[in-house]
This record gives sequence, structure tokens and C-alpha cells, in this order.
Amino acid sequence: MTDSAAPDAIILGRANDDFWRAHPAVAKVETTKEEDAFQTSLWLHAPETIVGAPVVNQGVNVPTRDPDWRFENDGHAPPAWFWATHPAIAAWTIEHDDGFGSMWWIEVWLRDA
Repeated sequence: MTDSAAPDAIILGRANDDFWRAHPAVAKVETTKEEDAFQTSLWLHAPETIVGAPVVNQGVNVPTRDPDWRFENDGHAPPAWFWATHPAIAAWTIEHDDGFGSMWWIEVWLRDA
């Protein structure tokens, strides 16, 4: 990761910078306000930085309540290991637009919600 490199992920959602910085693989965060949400750019360290971190597999132990946060974008998705190893995430699901483009949606349930 270098400061001049393009971000590894660009995410639209409502989470603040503290949520993103809580992940040990996040090297840099830039957030701008976009109407009623934030556009967050993330630069990530290599996944080796999270060796030994607890893993929450996608779609496992998903609560019956609505998700705490929903993130989306057209392309620029973080790798799956990012969501699976985020210390604040208790459960998460991902959907794609089935090959019609690069849209993705992630729903997140937080540990302390």
C-alpha cells in the first residue's frame, strides 16, 4: 500500500471511520459525505496482517432481525477476508447482481448491537 495507490475498496454505507479503523488490516481510510451515506475508500495491508484473527464465515449465525448496516457499490468491493475478520462483525451476508455487472451488497450484524 502506498499513499499514491488507488484504494483497495470503495464502499457506500453509514459506518463511521472508527468502524473501518477497527480492522487490523486497514492502513488508511478516507471518507466523504454522499447525500444520506458515506463513501469510504480503504487501503488495506496484506491479509497476512490478520493471521490468527477469529473468522466469521459468510451467512453463518445470521440473526433474524434487520442488519445493523448495509454496504454496497459498483465494483471496488473489499475481499471476503475483510468482512470475515472484522472484530466488530458478528454475522454478514453478501449478494451480487449475478453477472449482469459488478454491483454488490453486504449486510452486517454487529457484535454489540
